[in-house]
Amino acid sequence: MELTRSDILLRLLAVIVLIVINAFFVTAEFSIVSVRRSRIQQLATSGDRPAQSVRSLQHHIDRLLSTTQLGITLSSLTLGWIGQDAIAKPLIVIFTQWLPVPLSDALAYSIAIPFAFCLIAYLQLVLGELCHKSVALIYAEELSR
Repeated sequence: MELTRSDILLRLLAVIVLIVINAFFVTAEFSIVSVRRSRIQQLATSGDRPAQSVRSLQHHIDRLLSTTQLGITLSSLTLGWIGQDAIAKPLIVIFTQWLPVPLSDALAYSIAIPFAFCLIAYLQLVLGELCHKSVALIYAEELSR
């Protein structure tokens, strides 16, 4: 199936949205798991509604972890499924122009697919996981509420 320019742009937008969704689940997981229970207890006792929600989530940590891991896994799988074509198709066109004619199609495809996979994996790991883990660990109390 040939992708049009608008299809590719729509898929690239979906890649960005999926990375944001992944980052949301990572941030939620790490901020709630790493926030000090004593501080949340203190805030919840004083009537802070968000702290009461966090306390409830901490008491049912198994549900929280299951939910966040499901969100992370589904967004990551969908990211690979949608993102691979969105990145590989334009690369195949570019590589086909650079390569000798008899080799161009097969070789362009063979180069573009692993390149697209590595780029998607890098974006997902850095923008969807590592950056947000670090932020969630540093600002756990603020982000958990």
